[in-house]
Amino acid sequence: MGLYRIISIGRIQLDCALITTLIERWRSETHTFHLPIGEATITLQDVEILYGMSTDDLPVLLPGNMRFFNRAAYMELLHRLTGFRSEDPDVAIGSSRMQLVPIRDHLVQIHDIITDDSAEVWVWERFLQLRPPLPQLPDNVHIPDLPLACRWVLRRRLAREYHGHHNLPFCRDVLDFLEDAQFIWTPYSEELIGTLPSYCTHGRHIWRASIPLTCLDIVEHHASERVFRQFGFPQSIPTQPAWDPLHYERDDRMRVDDTFIEWLTAQLGIWDNRGDLTPASATICMQRPLFRIMSH
Repeated sequence: MGLYRIISIGRIQLDCALITTLIERWRSETHTFHLPIGEATITLQDVEILYGMSTDDLPVLLPGNMRFFNRAAYMELLHRLTGFRSEDPDVAIGSSRMQLVPIRDHLVQIHDIITDDSAEVWVWERFLQLRPPLPQLPDNVHIPDLPLACRWVLRRRLAREYHGHHNLPFCRDVLDFLEDAQFIWTPYSEELIGTLPSYCTHGRHIWRASIPLTCLDIVEHHASERVFRQFGFPQSIPTQPAWDPLHYERDDRMRVDDTFIEWLTAQLGIWDNRGDLTPASATICMQRPLFRIMSH
């Protein structure tokens, strides 16, 4: 199904202040948001319940021979993936860089609700002070058989503006002075999950797996062992991340050489064993680590 279900859910207006506040508290070394109450992150559970995207499937990879691609091969791959083909002859011969704006405009023409609001909906489900109101739907409004994020879309026209909307100082204050009672660690009850389509729980057996997540040539680690409380378990004091630091030091300026291909192959081997890589939960709740909150 790919991204079809996200498109079916509909569009939510992006709140740049909210996203900026989250980015300021993101640590690439741990793949978590560092908050006064501990660490939290977007998990495979969130992705599947909120958007219905399959979490237990084959990874999306670049072609193995991509390191030998020339400009024409890159252009052909772009056309196959997006349907976009540049009309600038200088781009095709490599004498000019390709601008990203025309590609985005092309994707918007395909469907005008293409956006990135996954982090925003995650915040609304968990941060009580940052969520907009969820008024009761009228009796004549049909609730579609879609993932959980659709409830925010259905009610967006019924809700008034709320205090945190596009308010960067307010969002920063909420996260700086956040207390346990203001954060919902487990927003998805079994009763709620039971009302969702069956595909929203297809990958449930790996929701807590500590595994690398691969998209094209980028690898990010699903650090579930650092956010046990999001799965209803006590959290021990997180230790130093055990994964290879190369996974967050790499960017698109690095060459796809033999060393990287070997490392990427190893990550895929770990993914293949994902069903056996769920960390054991702590039996007692250890002291919560303290996080230094930087002033703005």
